[in-house]
Parts: sequence; structure tokens; C-alpha cells
Amino acid sequence: MESLSTVDIFQRIIHLEKELAELRQALLKLHGVELAKRQPGSLRGIWRGVLLEEEDFAEAKASLSPEPDL
Repeated sequence: MESLSTVDIFQRIIHLEKELAELRQALLKLHGVELAKRQPGSLRGIWRGVLLEEEDFAEAKASLSPEPDL
């Protein structure tokens, strides 16, 4: 295998990532509905990096069951 510089390797990776994205889009256009039915998307990691505090939980709880007006 030929010796590649770091810049060459990064450029190839960028090219491959773009090509993979294009292939994913093409696959979704052709078979998106079937794929979604067989394997629904994951929400895993959607809250990564978010810090929740007790106030957030209290606010969420209050919004789900508000105090009745007297």
C-alpha cells in the first residue's frame, strides 16, 4: 500500500463520508418506508450533553399536573 499523508487520509475520509451520506439518501428514497417499519429510528443519545437539575423535574411535573384553581 502506498504511503499517504495525513491530509490525504482526511480528504479520503471526507469523500467517503459524503458518498455514504448520498448512498443513505438514495436508499431511504427507494426503501425508506420499508426500512422504517422494520427498524424504527433510535432516540438513544438525543439528550447527550444535557444537564438536568431538580428544578427541571419540578417544572415538568408541575406542567403535567397543574394545581387546580380555587
